[in-house]
Formats: sequence, structure tokens, C-alpha cells
Amino acid sequence: MTMHHRTHDTCLCLRRRTLQSLTARSADPPCAGSPAAARRASLPHSRPRALRRRRSGLVLGIVLVCVVVALTLATVVTKAVVLNRRQSELADWQLQASWLAESGLQRAVHRLRTTPDYAGETWEVPAASLALDHTGSVVIHLLPDAEDASGRQIRVEAEYPSERPHGVRSVREVPVTPPAAVPPASPS
Repeated sequence: MTMHHRTHDTCLCLRRRTLQSLTARSADPPCAGSPAAARRASLPHSRPRALRRRRSGLVLGIVLVCVVVALTLATVVTKAVVLNRRQSELADWQLQASWLAESGLQRAVHRLRTTPDYAGETWEVPAASLALDHTGSVVIHLLPDAEDASGRQIRVEAEYPSERPHGVRSVREVPVTPPAAVPPASPS
């Protein structure tokens, strides 16, 4: 073979590679006649650099999308947990305020029985006596009953926790009638 034939064969091989990369790759390996070219074609790193860059860019894009989705899900779950905890805390506070209002009513009825001139009070309930973290406040009012001139009305406003600006308030109102005169016992 002369030098001219080798150069011509090399040009044909380059043209064949270019033609194959422009069209769909054929089953024939590029420059099938060359053993070195056949060996390079069988190795995984023999792909063109542009194709490797596109694939690594695609993998990077997929990884970034997965990270964004995971962070979004984590944010949504965290917000849901915080909201659920806050709602649970508010429900606990509402229940405690309701119990404090009931206790205030019982306290007012007891005081009215023992002290007829009882006019109401503000009752601060310390956290230690509640076995909880916060203090409670109960305000007891005795008001004239609008429907019964001889009766009064107990109005109790309980707030828990009382030291927080956004505590929960529970209100109870109960009419109280004065005890009826008891007739004297008949001798029998």
C-alpha cells in the first residue's frame, strides 16, 4: 500500500464516522476494518464527549428536581406538624379554660351560700395548683338578673393561660334565685 492509499482510507474512515454521527447509528462499528477502532467502540467511555456531557447534565437536572421535591415535601410536612401542634395546644387551652369557668361557678355558688353579701372576685389560679405550665385567671361577677328582679346572675370569665396575650377565654352565666323562705316545721 502506498502513502496515498493510507491517507485516502483515513479520510474515508473519518467521513464514515461523520456520516454515522449525523444519521442514526448503524449496526456497523465505525472503521470496522481497524482493530483499534473496534476496541474503542466496545468500551463504555468511547462515546463522544458531547453525548457524555448531555447525559451528565440530564442526571444533574434529575437530581436537582428530586432535591427540590424532597425539600418542598419536608417544608409541607413541617408546617403541617407545627399547625397540628398549635391546634392541639389551643384545644387543650380551651378545655382548661372551660374547667376553670366551671370551677369559678362552683366557687361563686359556695361563696353565696356562706356569705350572702358576696359580690364577686378575681381568682388567680397558679400553675402549680393546676399541675400545668401556665396560670389561669377567673373573674366572677354577680349582676342583677334582668328577668327576675329579686334574683341575681353569676357571670364567670375564665382565661387560660392568663399571662399570654392570645389565651383562650370561656364564659359561663347562671341565674341564681334567692332561697325561698322555709316554713317552720309543724309539731307532730
